Amino acid sequence: MQKSNGFFLSPLLQSLGVFHGFTTRQEGTSTNAGLSLQSLCQVKQVHGHRVISLQQAEQDLQEADGMISSMPLLLSVKVADCVPILLSNGHGVVSAIHAGWRGTVANIAKEAVECFSQYGTHASKIFAAFGPSIGPCCFLVGAEVAEAFFPMGKEVVFQDHAGQYRVNLWAANRQWLVHAGVKANHIDKDPLCTSCHPELFFSHRRDKGITGRHLAFIQGGIAGGSIAENCIQTKCE
Repeated sequence: MQKSNGFFLSPLLQSLGVFHGFTTRQEGTSTNAGLSLQSLCQVKQVHGHRVISLQQAEQDLQEADGMISSMPLLLSVKVADCVPILLSNGHGVVSAIHAGWRGTVANIAKEAVECFSQYGTHASKIFAAFGPSIGPCCFLVGAEVAEAFFPMGKEVVFQDHAGQYRVNLWAANRQWLVHAGVKANHIDKDPLCTSCHPELFFSHRRDKGITGRHLAFIQGGIAGGSIAENCIQTKCE
């Protein structure tokens, strides 16, 4: 990932000319990328796998963990260890999803990929990037959580030298994306771990729940378009 003006960029999405970013704790949202909170689309995140399709701005009214649009909207999710995933077909259709461990197990990545078909985009034409989130170096889990990931293999869940289970949410979501038809070379490299870098990132686990949130954002449609006040959406299932 590349850092610019207080936020991180995906080299892959940047090469496509997609306006996006992952904020840090070092600067406020208002100074990161010159964003206005009024221009952002947000949902009530519930650690599920629902992805909604937006035609107009969403003002944090719908329960979901992902959005997709071809309109000039800024889709965004809030995280502080969970994996933010930004997707684009490089031609105006974009998606932003929030993948915690529950959403990852429920395969929200697949849900988002399938939504692209409603916009005429095959999975093989989708590009994806993970934002800063907790890595397997720091994501220790109990046996009950670990068991949910056992079907995904040792790349995703394993025991360390002390016998503690660790989960690699990046590998899990990468697997889901590839299984859904996204090309492996269309998925950006793993991001930085939020728990490992207290100078850069908030971490819900490291900070014992008393912490802030990062914003992952991506713009669809044609840059410079207006953002409407109300929301019309359909459930992508």
